[in-house]
Amino acid sequence: MTGLALYDRQYKMKSYFWAISTICSFIIWTKLLYFFRWYKSFNWMIDMVITTFKSGAMWAFVAILIVLIGLFASAFNTHSNYIRSNWSEEACKIRIPPCEAKETKITSYALALKHSYFIALGEFDLDGYDNWGWLLFIMATVINCIIMLNLLISIFSKVHDDF
Repeated sequence: MTGLALYDRQYKMKSYFWAISTICSFIIWTKLLYFFRWYKSFNWMIDMVITTFKSGAMWAFVAILIVLIGLFASAFNTHSNYIRSNWSEEACKIRIPPCEAKETKITSYALALKHSYFIALGEFDLDGYDNWGWLLFIMATVINCIIMLNLLISIFSKVHDDF
């Protein structure tokens, strides 16, 4: 029993070490941005990014983006539940006429949230869509990628003009 407890303690210590190392690495690289402010060619860019993140428009943008990601995650999750219940192999066997079974990779809300977040970043997984799925995908890409990216660019432009 002591060997298992010792292994568990060592495992927890290693995981704490890696967590602390990750945080320290992030802090070190952030500090590098601070040192870049000493040079005139970097100073205005870093100050503009800091000013943008401090502005109220940026926080409104983040709030809207989070709501849109949640909205499309809910829609993708509901659609995948429909596909799993109505187009599974068991459901297609009892239909008259028989149908071809469809599969979806989204099996939980967490995966739907991940899928919606990746669509907002421009990472597209095009497998497993039917007609309604494609409609959701097109709406998500237009709203989350194109419109929200243009809104982000306009926020940076406004801050640059005011800067």
